[in-house]
Amino acid sequence: MMATIHLWARALLRPRGTAAAGVVVTLFSLAPAWFAYADRGMRVQAFPSALYTSMFEQSPLVLLFPLVVAIPFALSFSGELSHRYATYTRTRVPVRTYLAARLGANAVVVFLTFVLVGLLPQLFVVLGSTTYRPQDYHLDSPDVILNAEIGWTTFSQFRADGPWGLPIVFALWLGINAVLYSSLTMCSLVVVSNRALAISLPWLAYLLVYLGMAVLGWEAYGPGLVVPFGLTQLPLENAWYTLLGTGVITAFAVSTVVARAPRLARLQ
Repeated sequence: MMATIHLWARALLRPRGTAAAGVVVTLFSLAPAWFAYADRGMRVQAFPSALYTSMFEQSPLVLLFPLVVAIPFALSFSGELSHRYATYTRTRVPVRTYLAARLGANAVVVFLTFVLVGLLPQLFVVLGSTTYRPQDYHLDSPDVILNAEIGWTTFSQFRADGPWGLPIVFALWLGINAVLYSSLTMCSLVVVSNRALAISLPWLAYLLVYLGMAVLGWEAYGPGLVVPFGLTQLPLENAWYTLLGTGVITAFAVSTVVARAPRLARLQ
């Protein structure tokens, strides 16, 4: 029991992991938010939700998502595998316990990191100084403005719950998807000996599906919905279908890798 607790503590309380999470938040949340906020005088915004979503439209996150989610935890995990840390750990705990602890710690770290990525740009909206011009969009009453904001893009439906409705739902959505894709990267690292190839495989599969569905006209159901602000408002069912598909693939990969862990060469 104590050995398992030590595994979790060692995985979660890592200064290097905190620094990696800070890099992700800075590059893919705060920096794009600041540029969009600084550019607010050049782009006429009708309402706060338009400013918030514009902060993600300037980010490359949607194209690099499976790579970015590997930064907070999976990169250091690949170093553990290279230094055969699992070989020494399995003398104290079963290898499946070691792998489950690493997957669990990855889920916690990555989820918290990407919830912050989704939430922090809203601070520029609520604390900043921005002049909105709904009249330029022929919106001439508070009710009309609110209805337009609610119908602005996917997840804007939750603007009806208050100014933080959209950011909170999107942050949770981003965090859940980040956990799924980073878990796939963790599994790839355990199975594939080449570190660069292992980290790239989930991203390459993501790009192929992303581009393939766009060519077929099915982008409304594609993996690009991790950041859905480049499309008009879609039914929430579309997002749940995409999440379900990714979740099933991830659950299969994780369960298979954990079940076969004692026989995998990278964990010997």
